Amino acid sequence: MGGNFGGRGTGGRALRGRHTALGLGWAVAVTAAVGVRVWNALTDALMWGYDAWGHVAYVLFLDLYRAVPWADQGWSYFHPPLHYALGWVLAQFGSGDVLVRGLSLLGGAASLLTAGLAAQVARMAAPDRPGLPLLAFTAVAFLPVHLVVGSMPGNEMTLGVLSAGALVTFIANERRPTSSWALDGLCGAFVGAALLAKFSGLLPLLVVAASLGLRPLLATDGRRWLLRNLGRAALIAAVACTLALPYYARNVREFGTPFELSRGYPLIAQVEADQPPGIRGVSDYLRISPKMFDDPNPLAPHLLNSIWSTVYLNVWADIYRESDVERALLSERTTPAMTTWLPLLGLVPTVLAGLGALLALRDVRLGRRRAEYIPMLLLASATVVSFVRGVLRSL
Repeated sequence: MGGNFGGRGTGGRALRGRHTALGLGWAVAVTAAVGVRVWNALTDALMWGYDAWGHVAYVLFLDLYRAVPWADQGWSYFHPPLHYALGWVLAQFGSGDVLVRGLSLLGGAASLLTAGLAAQVARMAAPDRPGLPLLAFTAVAFLPVHLVVGSMPGNEMTLGVLSAGALVTFIANERRPTSSWALDGLCGAFVGAALLAKFSGLLPLLVVAASLGLRPLLATDGRRWLLRNLGRAALIAAVACTLALPYYARNVREFGTPFELSRGYPLIAQVEADQPPGIRGVSDYLRISPKMFDDPNPLAPHLLNSIWSTVYLNVWADIYRESDVERALLSERTTPAMTTWLPLLGLVPTVLAGLGALLALRDVRLGRRRAEYIPMLLLASATVVSFVRGVLRSL
């Protein structure tokens, strides 16, 4: 009995030690993630970020006219209004600093919540491995592109957290023995809100619909699931469309399309056409340049003609900054680690992410964790396809 008692005691101490280490890890990760976002939001230059002036102008338009602008009233006004309505609340303080810093804090909070939702997906996929949610949270929370874009006043992070909310809600429902109509309604609400944040909110709706169509095809009793999944898809789409329809119906009535873009107007179209390198070809999507690690100039030919090299660098080193090439080049000269060590270090998590996707595909083929992995794999695939859609236009 003494030996058994001692074994249990040793095991209990080891378990408590693991819990303590895990709790400490969460405390450090969350504190650091919050701290760096607050620091970036409060210390970065005002009006810094992709099209920052246009995003802030949208908020000021709402504040001045108490109305949503038409898509053809300005180059930045083709976006849906949800993100800018949140900015309008900040504008009521009557301070430009509060508005711009508040938008940066809003982006940082959305980025942090997205990392938390990533941790929840890891927890659902592997409940017996408590360290994985911490790894998932840390991987997303400290992804350089998240830290950079999270402090900008644009609508990207608002879209990201709403899309993530839709997918996590959907996955949680898929894991249930019997799906919940209430969770489907909540998923639809997230999708509708995402559609009101940016046109790209259509992507999670397509992913959810594809997942509901694919699961019955993979199940042995697929016919039993088919009708119910059709009903679930209809409910999710109905809730999403109910929320987003007024804005998009207005666009259809005025412009004949729900997705009116500023590039449809000659001036904006000409500006975009004059930007290098011009029309993309298939080879631009196939070429990978090893020179990206020692010459990250975004205007260099080896990057202009290599889309994936540019994308990779912008994820790990932010070579474009705020579309201000001079500032980007100055940063490269003064902080070489941003464009040398960070891209090299980024190879490790990039390879691990690829291996993880292959393992997820294996699990799906073997019938494991399909509820969690099918939506995530479809989302990754849809994102890549939407990104390279320009190939089809150039053929």
